[in-house]
Amino acid sequence: MDINIEQVKPAYQARPLTFDLRLSTRQPSTIRNIMKNHIHPILVLVLVLFACDEPLEIEYASDAEKIADIWIWVKAVGGISGEEFTPESTGQESRIVFSRDGYLSWYDNPYFPYRVKYSLGRDITIFSTDSVPVVIVDSSAVFKYAFLGNDTLILDDNYYDGFQRTYARN
Repeated sequence: MDINIEQVKPAYQARPLTFDLRLSTRQPSTIRNIMKNHIHPILVLVLVLFACDEPLEIEYASDAEKIADIWIWVKAVGGISGEEFTPESTGQESRIVFSRDGYLSWYDNPYFPYRVKYSLGRDITIFSTDSVPVVIVDSSAVFKYAFLGNDTLILDDNYYDGFQRTYARN
């Protein structure tokens, strides 16, 4: 008796080998939903907030934009004796406001407003034979000004034995 190989059925059917790459076919658990929907965004936010080493610096297009703000008096140094005065040592508070519309308001202790027109320019002062940045107040008084970073303003009287006043941005 001859056996035809095509008529014989194997005991098992060979199938191609496949892999299911999905981790799980079941529904994610509640904890997994919480992690995905709430914790990850919070973690990303915390990382973004603390990833910055330095505070953000605002870049101003001009000195006119940079000076337009409320400035709180920190100290004054000068006069004949070169003494330093602060709000703590004098018991007085002072602030100045440079408005965008060209007005300077001076507030001493803290409700005596003195309001005048101002403009920014460049002029020769007692400090230099070169032209330096100045604040021209009421078309007559001239103060040399400078910025230390974005948050500190220095105003110098343009006469001998004058004062150098330091202000902090409010």
